[in-house]
Amino acid sequence: MTTALEEYTALKLEAAQAVRTIMDLARRAADEDGEQRARDLLARLAEDRFNLAVVGLFNRGKSSLINALLGTDRLPTGVLPVTSAITTAGYGDREQVLIHFRGSPLPTQVRLQELAAYASESGNPGNRLAVERAEIRLPSPLLRLGFFFVDTPGVGSAIAANTETTRRFLPEIDAAVFLTSFEAPLGQADVALLSDLREQVRTVFVVANKADVVSEEEREDALRFMRERLAVMPDSAESPILAVSARTGAGIPELHAALSRFLSEQKLPALLYGIIRRAQAIADRQALRLAMSAQGHADPSRAAGAREAFHGGVERLRVEAAAALNGLRAAVAGELEARMSGEVDAYCAPSPEPHEPLERWLDQHRETVRSHLVKIARPHARRLSELIAAPERMGADLAGVPLPPPPSAADPTSWLDEVPVVQPAVLPVIDWRVPAPPRWARLPLLRSRARRLAERARDQAVSERRAAMSTLLVERGEEWASRVTATLTRRFAASIAATERALSAAPDTAAQAELDGALARLASLEGRIAAGPLSDSGVVRPSGVERAPRRCGFCAAIRAAVFDFMSAEQHELAFSERRRRDYVTQGFCPQHLWEFERLASPRGLCVGYAPVLADLGSRLAALSEAASSGVLRAGVDALSTTARDCPACRVARRAEDAKLRGDIASDSLLCLGHLSYVVQRTSDVAAARALVADQARLVRRVADDMRSHALKADALRRDLFTESEASAHLRGVCVVAGERGVHSTRPAADAL
Repeated sequence: MTTALEEYTALKLEAAQAVRTIMDLARRAADEDGEQRARDLLARLAEDRFNLAVVGLFNRGKSSLINALLGTDRLPTGVLPVTSAITTAGYGDREQVLIHFRGSPLPTQVRLQELAAYASESGNPGNRLAVERAEIRLPSPLLRLGFFFVDTPGVGSAIAANTETTRRFLPEIDAAVFLTSFEAPLGQADVALLSDLREQVRTVFVVANKADVVSEEEREDALRFMRERLAVMPDSAESPILAVSARTGAGIPELHAALSRFLSEQKLPALLYGIIRRAQAIADRQALRLAMSAQGHADPSRAAGAREAFHGGVERLRVEAAAALNGLRAAVAGELEARMSGEVDAYCAPSPEPHEPLERWLDQHRETVRSHLVKIARPHARRLSELIAAPERMGADLAGVPLPPPPSAADPTSWLDEVPVVQPAVLPVIDWRVPAPPRWARLPLLRSRARRLAERARDQAVSERRAAMSTLLVERGEEWASRVTATLTRRFAASIAATERALSAAPDTAAQAELDGALARLASLEGRIAAGPLSDSGVVRPSGVERAPRRCGFCAAIRAAVFDFMSAEQHELAFSERRRRDYVTQGFCPQHLWEFERLASPRGLCVGYAPVLADLGSRLAALSEAASSGVLRAGVDALSTTARDCPACRVARRAEDAKLRGDIASDSLLCLGHLSYVVQRTSDVAAARALVADQARLVRRVADDMRSHALKADALRRDLFTESEASAHLRGVCVVAGERGVHSTRPAADAL
């Protein structure tokens, strides 16, 4: 049965295929801007996951609930968490915990049993170890399909340590599960925490745990009490109460279904609609250029006039663009200092407390500086965005090609929000010392003058500090503006070059067909999303773990058996005359001979196979004197087909037969050759069907891993690879062809 989450993943991968086609077409057309925009869409798809925060006071059963949702018992329960560290649970091909420390780029790997030493108040009181995040990875089917649990104890006014780490996670949260308990239903502390959570997370599921510890009558009374408390809170209608028991599993399927409905009715349309429309806008530009080429081919004289007029119009656009770029630089240089004057004055003012280091001040105000820069640059960037689109409009008008409808109301300058403010490698040295009064200032008659001199010195020091800070801000603004203007200049030049190519290129019918196919796929996806929610089967509750499929167990058994045999055989061939005589009449088959060559030394090969080659030479000499061509051909053919069934082949067959008599692991992905071998020799039809169904599941898993590998590679996000995705290409080849160097060992009469 296909679940909503599986269908959601399938739709994402299908959208990725359409976007990949558009990106490939942009690359072939040397459209760098279109290629980068498509790659950005792939990155959004690759990075997408269902971030679910689980929030609640201590002893509400958060870890138990996550265990119940995952169908496992691996997360430790009853542990008071560190309030300033986040704990996350995501997919991993094997169980592991990565501890991320503040200020350290590399995490530390620990065992799951050691988690409490880093993420609990008992093991890490007050977070003295400076843990920023504890990342748990589990081989759970639910996590593999995109669920990502976030335990954020810093969210909410009831928790004291509301850290910067927690605040950075909040914008990424798709929904939150707020957990209360039937033992203490929605107390005052719960209400305060829930109220604060709703201000920061849009969708909140209210869940009451431990339904099994109260009677049915007590449960109804508690639910009625909680509904009354929720009714007086804002947006209470959006949060029905779900009663569950993490211990018995009661209510967990209903919670799965609620999460699936949110996924299919809200998150999926919001993500994919945006992806589809932006991809269609990129494709529309490509279609416009292909139409220009086709029109120019149909009317060469008009195309020549269009190119000449285009070159004249472009020169005017270049002048306007240069003026707009200069205006952006001047605005940044002239306005940033004024907008930051309050923060700079507060930092430079005299203070009885020691001033914080400049590096820390810059780090704390980095987002403020970037926000001001974006606001200053945005009007100029909008004008430049219009100029970047102008060559395309001009080319279409000159070629007589209708322009596609403009893209939806997306801000063409939104990319400015992603341009960071880079901290300088060398910071200015600011003198915070206060000048000491001269000795004569102690004299009563001169105190007034000394006070005025001290005030003047203090004001001079503040002025010098402020000048140093202003210089620093101007330099940071200029550096930021230079990267922005470089991007805009590159896009403007690319727009001109792409339009020039379109006006002079020959029609490309193959590219047009590919583009039409991608657009049709996007339209189909849009229709499927608009048709309504995904599968209503809910998210099937997983049990245990789902490990990445292992490679074919038969191939592995053959490889091990043949390796052991050849390791012993290479010694026998090198030192036993009797074995060398045996190999004169029957040596290795060609495939196993090359395997043998990898193990044996050059000396061993020469000693062992010199007699074989000598005997072969004698036979060839005898055949050269054959009486007829038929005898010659038959003799040479017989020599070339000898040793098809060699000693190593027989060892491999015995390994296959032994493996067949044993158990086939449920996570062992058989190659097609050995799957056929097993099915042909299984008399129980029901068992054969169950095996084939199990293999179908594993093959689809590999296919999904291969699609995810391609998506993350195209998005330049290889850092997101799981271990199974990183090796998916090898496992995919092994399904079709078997393990490298392991070939069919059955003679022709026994072929599968």
